[in-house]
Amino acid sequence: MAQVKPVNKKKMTKATLVASIVSIVILVAFAVSMLSSTGLFVRAQKGASSENFDVNGAMLSYFAQASLENWYNGEYMEEMQAMYGDYYQLFLQYGLGPFNPSTPYDEQVYDQETGKTYADLFVEKANAYVTRILSLCEAAMVDSKVNYAEIKAEAEEHVAETMESIKLTAAANNMDLTAYIRSYLGQNMNKKDLEKCLTLEQIASHYAETVYDRINDDMSDSRIEEFFKDNIASFFTAGVLAYSLSNPETVTYPVAADYEGGENSAAYKSAKEAAEKNSTDLPVVEDYVGGEESKAYKTAYAAAEALKAANEAQMAIDKAVAEQLANAKSENEFKTIILNYEYSDAFDAAYDAIKSKLGESAPTADELAQFKAALKNQVIEAVLAGKDALDAETVEDENATEWEKQQGTLPTTVISKLATSLKSAQQTTNYSSTSNIGQKLFGGVKAEYNVPYKSYETQGTNALVGDSWYEDTLVANKNSIVKAIEIYKDKLNEEDADTKSINEAIKSLETSLADAEKTISEIGKTGHYTYTAVYVTEAAHREEATVRNVGHILLAVDSTITENTKTTFKTSEEAKAAAELIVNSLNSKATNGVVSKETFEELATGKTADGSIFYDNVYTGQMVAEFEDWLFSAEKVGEIGLVETSYGWHVMYYGGEGEEATWEYLAHTAATNEDYENWEKNLGFTVEVNDALLVDVYNK
Repeated sequence: MAQVKPVNKKKMTKATLVASIVSIVILVAFAVSMLSSTGLFVRAQKGASSENFDVNGAMLSYFAQASLENWYNGEYMEEMQAMYGDYYQLFLQYGLGPFNPSTPYDEQVYDQETGKTYADLFVEKANAYVTRILSLCEAAMVDSKVNYAEIKAEAEEHVAETMESIKLTAAANNMDLTAYIRSYLGQNMNKKDLEKCLTLEQIASHYAETVYDRINDDMSDSRIEEFFKDNIASFFTAGVLAYSLSNPETVTYPVAADYEGGENSAAYKSAKEAAEKNSTDLPVVEDYVGGEESKAYKTAYAAAEALKAANEAQMAIDKAVAEQLANAKSENEFKTIILNYEYSDAFDAAYDAIKSKLGESAPTADELAQFKAALKNQVIEAVLAGKDALDAETVEDENATEWEKQQGTLPTTVISKLATSLKSAQQTTNYSSTSNIGQKLFGGVKAEYNVPYKSYETQGTNALVGDSWYEDTLVANKNSIVKAIEIYKDKLNEEDADTKSINEAIKSLETSLADAEKTISEIGKTGHYTYTAVYVTEAAHREEATVRNVGHILLAVDSTITENTKTTFKTSEEAKAAAELIVNSLNSKATNGVVSKETFEELATGKTADGSIFYDNVYTGQMVAEFEDWLFSAEKVGEIGLVETSYGWHVMYYGGEGEEATWEYLAHTAATNEDYENWEKNLGFTVEVNDALLVDVYNK
């Protein structure tokens, strides 16, 4: 779904759980090239087998391909996105990143510590994939609660439809079916083998979903409560305004030894390199002789002292601001203090961006200072009110100077900069047992729900809305390291403790602790500091709002297209116009102001850019803000609305409330995932896989 945000959960959802078994029809080019060119798979060879199912060598090529695609489009895609952000697709396109599809897999090291290659990784994953498929098929055969014959029949029906689609694609490429299949899956693959592969996948997928639904439906309230208490930290958040102030530049004092030896001294070489790079005068060699008595050393030392003094002066200012923030009596006051502190820098940056345009109309220093001072309160009030600009008339006089014109637009830039600062200060914080802020926000959560505390956890109370404080982040960081060391030492007493890895973690943390203590001890010498002020806007809570059901028709906006389609439009205006026509059509079919779900689905089919029309059990934080604002303010089932998001225009349909509170739904889902995973791990069927064939494939 286009507007779904990534959910901050490590557990698999049902969708990802079942989607890990896929039927590949359109294959990625790099894997296709590898598999179709080897000719290593011989149909007569045994690829894998269980008690009731056999996979020949040619079929194993398919599962090797499917496993590779699952990894590439799943784990690896997520890894690339984490590394390169929004540009990850570009890096994938050019084969940049840890894995390069164009380089032999056995020549690319996956794990530097063990020397494992990507070929080794792919063999392991292909083995696990085919083992899972056959194990699920075996389980389906012996499960008395399902009708295996019915599951198999449904799978074969689905496969028949898939094969027909492949046949049409082959024809469109002027190829017969066999040639098309072999061009993708190797010269030993045929239609019958592909049908068997697809059927096994479909049986496994259908059965996995059936068991998952069974576990979900049979979940007891006590199991949900047990999971909630065992994972209590996963279900609590708090809202804060958090603002940090720190020294603008770290002081580095010169080392006397670097100023010995003239042109051979380290300081001279560094200064010369910088001068050549910046095309400035070369340093004087004689200034770099004599260590502490050298002219260059004394100059560098004086500069460090001046910077230290400036930092100490700024530290006093920032500490006073942090104390002001800690004493704020309201959210508005906390924000106002931030805006007052940042106003001058924001104004100066905005003015610097336009002053080259002003020419002779540029104001004098006094005039600029007066304008800056006069503007301050207006700008701050506008930011607090959520405005994008001041309520001022645009200067349209053709005889107006450039500065007179800029006076109307400059405040807008300042407002934008300050609004960004406030936005970054507004945070939703997750439960944390070790961070200083986390201790204050969530210290009493476990007591509230009668959950035992660990030895290292604070057994306090939760901060309330309106509570505010500030802390020296350097000291807080040191304290969190001390707390982490306590945690690991506590783990040493647990049964089956991995003593070696725990002691290594403790050793690493002790090194970090020594560094933190050194940094703190150097505050007086360097003026180094960081203060963080916090104002609580939402106390620690689990989300009690009931999940909701929603339908939508997405009219997407994509400025890169050359021609509008039924679902995607070049401009927002065109998408909105199309959405309004749909709304009018729905309203014309309403009964007593209510549109039926069937009517909405009928009208949505073929007209939405999203792959799905309806979403059940939607909770806050799952969708983008505009989508959720409408959904959680809707009151009547069948209510229709129109919402714009960054993806386009959505015709909304309110499907009513679900059956569980958000926290309960999330705990229910996560417990189901955990129980399903445990069930699958313990299937216990024996599956033999011919790894030698897989090794031949991936070691090309």
